[in-house]
Order: sequence, then C-alpha cells, then structure tokens
Amino acid sequence: MHSHSGVNGLPGLVGNDDTNEASADITPFVRSIDGIDPNDHQLEVIKSGGVTTSLVLPGSANNIGGEAFVIKHAIGRPDGRNETSAADMLADPDRNWRYIKMACGENPKRVYGKSGEHGPTSRLGESWEFRHAFEQAANLVRAQDDWCAAADAVGVENMENYLPQDLRWETLGAVLRGQVHVNTHCYTIPDLEAFVNHSNEFKFAVRAFHHAHQTFLVPEILKRAWGDSPPASALFADNMWYKHEAYIGSEYAGKILYENGLTPIYVSDNPVLNAQHVVFEAAKAYDYGLPYHAALASVTTAPAERLGFEKRLGKVKPGFDADIVVWDSDPLSVGATPVQVWIDGTAQFQNPIELPKPLEAHFEIPKDIQVTKEDPISISNLIITGVSRNFLTQKSTSSNSEQQNLTAVISNGKVTCLGACVGELRTAQKDGAHTVDLVNGYITKPFTAFGSLIGLNAIDTETATDNGGSPDVFSRGVDGLALDTKKLHYALKYGARA
Repeated sequence: MHSHSGVNGLPGLVGNDDTNEASADITPFVRSIDGIDPNDHQLEVIKSGGVTTSLVLPGSANNIGGEAFVIKHAIGRPDGRNETSAADMLADPDRNWRYIKMACGENPKRVYGKSGEHGPTSRLGESWEFRHAFEQAANLVRAQDDWCAAADAVGVENMENYLPQDLRWETLGAVLRGQVHVNTHCYTIPDLEAFVNHSNEFKFAVRAFHHAHQTFLVPEILKRAWGDSPPASALFADNMWYKHEAYIGSEYAGKILYENGLTPIYVSDNPVLNAQHVVFEAAKAYDYGLPYHAALASVTTAPAERLGFEKRLGKVKPGFDADIVVWDSDPLSVGATPVQVWIDGTAQFQNPIELPKPLEAHFEIPKDIQVTKEDPISISNLIITGVSRNFLTQKSTSSNSEQQNLTAVISNGKVTCLGACVGELRTAQKDGAHTVDLVNGYITKPFTAFGSLIGLNAIDTETATDNGGSPDVFSRGVDGLALDTKKLHYALKYGARA
C-alpha cells in the first residue's frame, strides 16, 4: 500500500527518477501513472515475493504530491495482459476509485522552504499550504454546485456559461466530494493532529497515514478524523530511528494500534525496503505481539479494504479476483517463499524453483509473553531451560546436546554446559543462579556489527547528533563514541555484542 516501484527505478539514475514533481509544493494535478515504467525490473522482483498489487504513490517531497494509481504486477502477454503498458497493469481500469498522496513534516520544508523567497519553511507554513489549496478546491466545488442548481432551475440549454472547470484543482475538488482516497505521509503528533484538523475543517476522509510512527501514541487523535472510519496506519515493523521524525517509534506500534481498535498495515516504501519482502514486515509485527490473523491481514485484507477493493482483493473466496500465492511454508515464518503466484488466474512464473524446507506450523506467541527488558541486568550465574535448537559452534559438554529441551548453564561469563547438564544444573542451583525458562528457545552466537556508525551518531540525517571524526584532521572513531543512544540500546537489545 506504499510503493514507488515503476516511478523510482533501481539503480537510481537521473533518467529514471519520476518520483516527485519538484516544480511546486502543491501539485495535486500530476499523476503517477504518467511515469510508471512497465520495464522497471523491480515490478517482477516484488511479485516474486508474493505481492500481486501495489499502490504506486508520488514521493513525499511535496505537501500535495499528486494522484496515485493501484497496479497489479502482471506485465505484458506472458503475464496474461494484452500489451506491456501501465494502462494494462491497472487494478481498477474503470477508475471506480481515485487516490492522492500528501505529505507532512520535514520533507516539504527541506525541499521547498527558502526563507524570504517561498515556503513552507515550517509546519505552520505547511498547514497554510494545505488550507489554501483546499480553499481553492472548495471554491470550485461551490461554483459547480451553484451552476448545477441553476441549471436544474432553468434548464441546461438556457445557461449562458459552461460548468466551471479548473484542472489545477479538479483532483482536490474530487477529494472533497469523497471520490478520492487520501493517503498522507505524517510521522509526528503535530503533523497528525494538524492534518486531522484539516480533515474536519474541509470534511474529507483520510484512508491511511503513512510512515505513521507516532500514531501508536495518539489513537484518540486518529479517531477524531472526519468520516465514518479512523485512518489506518501504514508502517514499517522496525525501520525507524533514521531521522528525527522516526526517532520516536516502537516495534510494538502495530500491537498497540490493534488493541485500540485501529488498523495497522505494513508497507515497504519500495525502494526504501525491498517490497519483495514486505510480508516479513508483517511477520516481525506478529513476533512483536500483533495477533496472527491481524498480522496476516496487515498485508492482505486490510490494505485491500483501504484501497476500496474489499469485495475483490485480499481474500481467496468465490467471486474475488484470482490473485493467489502458494507458499512453501507459513508466510509469517522466516524464509517463507512463494512457490507460485497467480494474478487474475494466470501463473506468473515458469518452472519456479522450490527448495526443500521443514514443514512446521507457525509458533503461537503466548499471551503472557515477556517483552525484552529495556535495561540490561548483570547476573553472574544463569540457567536457561527449554532450549530446542543450538546454533553455537562449540560442542556441548553433554552427550544429550541433540535432544529437545536442552539446558544452558552460564557461570562467571562462560558457558559451562549445554545439554542435559544434570550435575552442572545442581551446582548452579546451589549457588543461587538466576533461571530463565524458555518455550522453544534457540541459542545463537552473538551478532557483531562491522563498519557501522552505531555509537558515532544518534540520528543518521541529523548532523548535530554526529560524534565522528573531523574531515580536516586525523581522528579516531573511539574518541567520538556516544554511549547512550537509541541505536546502541536497540543493538544490544536484539543481540549485537560487538
């Protein structure tokens, strides 16, 4: 539900980037379909990951970036289409619905703000840009309604002028008439609250907030948006902390939103993340506590519903489009791979390769799962039970190391036993060792980051948070280490030890 495939090609070349129309901040009149390249190889790569349908959006440089289009990843005659064209890829060729991309926050300020010449240079200015644009659209809608009322009264043949038209504001006028689904890039609480206010002032619904990292903090603000249904949140599972707007985020956002009656949807922002693996975002959300059915819905039925295709896409049932993916294992398991993809009943791959994999049911996360502690704790002696798989290279000190439910005993920073460990377990218990009881636990080697800036900056795009070397004199990375950043804490939390 958030892709730039076809308009933002890879590799990124001057000649194939049609993501943003940079001539002005407010460009509701441009359309992504006019730049979608069916030859963009990403379209086929993404499909190989089981993605049959994508909403191709203009970029987020503009406060109002233009119309978006939903495509199916079926290209040309081999894929069941008449010709190789963007028109033949449209998921909704009858144009039952239209879509528009808008954006709040840092991007438009950075791209267009030039103090003393033009704006916006602040979120204050952005709100003015939105309100001024919607005012023009509202004026056009009123003029058209007045003309139609007069034509009803005296007859169209007696009207002295034509129906008022203005191509510049036609799309926004259709937004106010409820004919266009609004998708808006808004990370932060002030962006979200301001845009919700705009929706109520001009009476238009928001289908989804994208890059919506902070929506989990303010579910009630989303519920104040105009319309019958609050906006969904189109998110990444854990792609965050890369800019100030994303620095306040949580891997548990999907779970929190779901528990507050809101809809999480997981996206790629391709090519930011490779949309071939978008189902892995849903898998991670499930691992972070989003119920299995909601995690699977976050890349199937939920985006289909928000696109207006809830009666055609997102389900396998009679009467729906024959868009079907057969997987070699549970789609929310690590390494799950499509065996074949059908779009409108046509198989998309000839002679696909299937690798042998163990056939196991997905692991249900217990409701009382304990979230990893934010702060590390220091323990000298530790017993870990319930280990089902051992990925350490060192051999176990017990002959029972291949059995299920292994036990690990750690004493003074060293693994002293991994296996049945009967004697070591008895000794450790006498010494008052702390016990961690796992269910289907795995033990791996610790992760090591190589060539990373972790510890040298807090936020990648904010130079003020850099603590690295000077470009003018020789310096050492160790002299610039910042030892209390989010990225360091999360690296530790998820297993990086060096």
